[in-house]
Amino acid sequence: IKDKNDPNTLNDWIESNLHGMQTKEYKGSHKLPQHLYIWNNSGERVIAEDHVLRYETLNEDFAKLMEQYNLTAVKLPDADNIHERANARNRTISRLTVGNLTNVTIELINEVYREDFRRLNYSMI
Repeated sequence: IKDKNDPNTLNDWIESNLHGMQTKEYKGSHKLPQHLYIWNNSGERVIAEDHVLRYETLNEDFAKLMEQYNLTAVKLPDADNIHERANARNRTISRLTVGNLTNVTIELINEVYREDFRRLNYSMI
């Protein structure tokens, strides 16, 4: 990827990687909708609510989960440095935001992950 901070590159990557996933023929993709890990094919929840960690509250959720299993010594990386650590492999800090997504990309994300938004109580844009 030439410029990882180029909005066109972002949109092209998302669209090419999610194209065809609307058919629910995921074939082991690592981009699977998350609800598939939480509910089985019969719609029964198989992962407890307190075992689902949300990105926006990751530090707190992780600490609570580790406490349940008496693993309080297990910690996430320092939150102040997590953004840089997450991008260390790429050697870049992203300057892209949701505002850089095109309407086509947003519609595709909303379609592919509709059940994630619904079941996990997130708003679509």
